[in-house]
Amino acid sequence: MGSSFSLMFGLPGHGMQLHLDALSILFACILLPQTVAAALAGMRGSIAFWVFVLGMALTLAAGDGFTLIFGFELMSAASWLLVMQGDVKPATFYAGVAIFSGACLIPAIFLPASSLAFVLVALGAGAKAGLAPLHSWLPRAHPAPPAGVSALMSGGMVKIALYVLIRYGFVVLAPAQQPWWGTVLMVAGAASVLVGALRAVLEVELKTALACSTVEHVGLIAVGLGVALRAKALGDATLTGLGLEAALLCAVAHGLFKPLLFIGAGEVKHATGTLSLNWLGGLMRGMPRLGALMLLGAAGMAALPLGRASRRNFCCCTR
Repeated sequence: MGSSFSLMFGLPGHGMQLHLDALSILFACILLPQTVAAALAGMRGSIAFWVFVLGMALTLAAGDGFTLIFGFELMSAASWLLVMQGDVKPATFYAGVAIFSGACLIPAIFLPASSLAFVLVALGAGAKAGLAPLHSWLPRAHPAPPAGVSALMSGGMVKIALYVLIRYGFVVLAPAQQPWWGTVLMVAGAASVLVGALRAVLEVELKTALACSTVEHVGLIAVGLGVALRAKALGDATLTGLGLEAALLCAVAHGLFKPLLFIGAGEVKHATGTLSLNWLGGLMRGMPRLGALMLLGAAGMAALPLGRASRRNFCCCTR
């Protein structure tokens, strides 16, 4: 169920089909506050930034394959331009990943429901989300642009890729679902958690450490999606719901705290001239409000404090 619209722009005689349902609206709600925060953080005057936002919005609102691919590639092209404005070297690597992602997604969108289509979607969306083993571009590209763009790439763009994976893995390709699809996501997600966490603790540059933690959190979401996808293929509705709810809850939380940390890192660099953790310390005294916000974001990244829902779930599990 949802609302559908048509635009004249697009394929001749077909246009662009837009469709909104509960899943796309949820991800739009994740994207909206990040966009506002990034714009207020200094990006509102950038045309490439708004094209980037438009591409993500079109992907979420896509009602047909052409619109989804158009929005996804528009998002990729605009984000590449924004990364290139910060640093050419990671932008070149990112361009290769974006081309690979598009080369996988374009045929997958138009293939019939099959395991081949799922593998191509997993490769295309997984590469854009930074899912292991296709994650190595993310710690290089995300820290390169201004803080507002880094925030939206980490908190928003990877969610758009995960949205595509959910849309096709759970809905479009549902007739061909196999249990091993979920196993693949769980293995890739677990590898992302391990690699991202280990890399993050070894980094001394703040934005790079935050980018590595994005790989970790994408992995956590992928594990939840894998559990849900495998359970759905096996007919276990309860476990499917639990896995999907856990993955979506993690996506919402990551979409809230990660932009806060990236924008805060940008303010730290503006105030101190460095993001090296070896040279940063005692900033709470000089920047108390920013320090409080960064602590709030760090608490979110650590899944603290335990909220009411967490306590209720814990009590239910211990009965």
